[in-house]
Amino acid sequence: MTYRRTKDARYSDIVSGDVLLDDVLAVLPLPEGFTIQVSPGFSGIQAPRMPLEQILRHLIDNALKHHDKKQGRIEVSVRDEDTNYAFAVTDDGPGIPQQYHEQIFKTFHTLRPRDQVEGSGMGLAIVRKNIEMFGGTLNLESSAGHGSTFRFTWPKQTNAAGRHE
Repeated sequence: MTYRRTKDARYSDIVSGDVLLDDVLAVLPLPEGFTIQVSPGFSGIQAPRMPLEQILRHLIDNALKHHDKKQGRIEVSVRDEDTNYAFAVTDDGPGIPQQYHEQIFKTFHTLRPRDQVEGSGMGLAIVRKNIEMFGGTLNLESSAGHGSTFRFTWPKQTNAAGRHE
């Protein structure tokens, strides 16, 4: 039997930023009392559906899932920066103490027990791997009690192997 690696069409599907965010938000349940604000910058970009859709979904889902209040706000933004897009997902949740900033990106690591919050501990590991594989960078700005901002860059011209075209 011969196996052939085929290119996943989702990686070559270029969509507007508005469509990308609409698709992400359509599958995430928004708890009552929460708002998600999307920057107008999304209407001006064209980007690959995957893995950006997966990255944004994980980051927004984590912001909702790990929030510590009955009401909350999440902001999702993007800026066009010459050869990159600069994305940010900001929440007003509990924040992440500095000593855990690297741990949260490790596979199967969670800061709260699985009986308190649903999750495999793989989401942020997948986010980091995809961003770095495609030539972007990922940064976390957070401290206990002050919310979190995950910032990442995404090269405008990449292929599914993560190399610049």
